[in-house]
Amino acid sequence: MTSNLAADLAMPALRANRPRCGYESRAGGACKGIVRYSAPLRRYASSCRQHMPIEARVVFDRDPLWSQVGQVIWVIREAEQNHLPPPRTIEVANAMRIHQTRASELLNDLLRLHRVSATKKGRQVTWSLGPAER
Repeated sequence: MTSNLAADLAMPALRANRPRCGYESRAGGACKGIVRYSAPLRRYASSCRQHMPIEARVVFDRDPLWSQVGQVIWVIREAEQNHLPPPRTIEVANAMRIHQTRASELLNDLLRLHRVSATKKGRQVTWSLGPAER
């Protein structure tokens, strides 16, 4: 239980340590936009979405591994393909480097769309792919 608490406390630090865009803004300073991270690709985007060239932005928007929803599906699919137990919310959050609250919101949205299914064991919820994703 203390490992979950430690992970929750570490999440804001992860956000603070993310690279910033750095492109020159019209005001003369560097853009402070946080660049997006993709857990499956294990890398950050080259710049914030606003400063991407149009061609790169189109590719970026079409690739599900750059969206948070696509990454949640990827985390669950990876667990199933590697014959691991269904991930808990905290494990999805840690894999994506996001806060547990945000991971829970994404998972509940996907649950409403029947893209994932949930199994509750006490206070813990484990997640698997729903019928729409199989």
